[in-house]
Amino acid sequence: MPALPSSLSAILSLLQPAFTAPTFQIFGALVHGFIGRVGEHTVTGMWQAARLAGRLHHSRAHDFFARAAWCPDRLGLLVLDFLLERFTNPGAPIALAVDGSVFARSGPKVHGASWHHDSSAAPGGRGFKFGNCFVVVGLVVRVGALGERAWCLPVLFRLWLPTPKPTKERPDPERRPSQQDLAAELVELIAERYPQRRIDVVGDSAFACKAMAPTSDRITLTSRLRSNAVIHAPKPPPSGRRGRPRVKGERLGTPAEIAARSFGLLCQSLAVAWYALHADPAADVDRRRRAAPWYSQKRDPSMLDVLCALRRELLRAEFQQRAGRAPSPRQITARPSSRLRAAA
Repeated sequence: MPALPSSLSAILSLLQPAFTAPTFQIFGALVHGFIGRVGEHTVTGMWQAARLAGRLHHSRAHDFFARAAWCPDRLGLLVLDFLLERFTNPGAPIALAVDGSVFARSGPKVHGASWHHDSSAAPGGRGFKFGNCFVVVGLVVRVGALGERAWCLPVLFRLWLPTPKPTKERPDPERRPSQQDLAAELVELIAERYPQRRIDVVGDSAFACKAMAPTSDRITLTSRLRSNAVIHAPKPPPSGRRGRPRVKGERLGTPAEIAARSFGLLCQSLAVAWYALHADPAADVDRRRRAAPWYSQKRDPSMLDVLCALRRELLRAEFQQRAGRAPSPRQITARPSSRLRAAA
């Protein structure tokens, strides 16, 4: 077997529980060949890069993937254990990214190969590619030696197989798990591995569906919604009354409606900040108490006072601009009383 650097051997030794002793030797050789291979990473190509071609038959490498007793899930979880220990703080939330990755293949006998939409295959995101689609879950971490940007390190994966088309022999073929079902299964494996840690999952709009709904309060999902999606609050607890229990909570609205409300909240924050810096709260309170003398308990400005003061400033700026007397930057930043004296 090829010689490995002691630093790399120390890392690979943490993964030895996932293999038998002979299989672990083949695993180390294939890792050596994968890293050293320039070009396509085929099985025989990795065997050649490991300097084993002509010394050991390449069937050993093929048997590693076809017949050897090892579990990709167990191997991926061991890799995840190592990455979390080295690159995250103890007890910190686990950030995961999910996506479907298409690997180009050719030939009519490739297992699980079909046509897939791949936005990277053509300009404008309208490309298609023939090959295998793997659902990949990666750990999102920041590695200090690689700069400030976040890196997604794949740890778990599943091969997605499309549901066969109906035929005369099988008019109703069994439905196979979707990509979202496979992704939810992988996330659940990680949640069972770390029952005390929060898990934050991110994915594109394809994973914003019911299949990816978090099964625990420890799991969150961040994704892009469709423009016509309607968001509801979580379903309420059973009321105890007769009839079918509710499956949805109160209607929260579409993303556009929620964004409009969020924009309004942001505008209110800006209005309050302007009022605190440039308005005259004492004068506004005195004006309101004169207009409503029965409201003797009023001591502080309300949100309505804030909006009215800013509306008056907007109207004043509009009329000054129409009259050819646009306010100067010093007048804009001055208090209202100062601007009135300057405009007189």
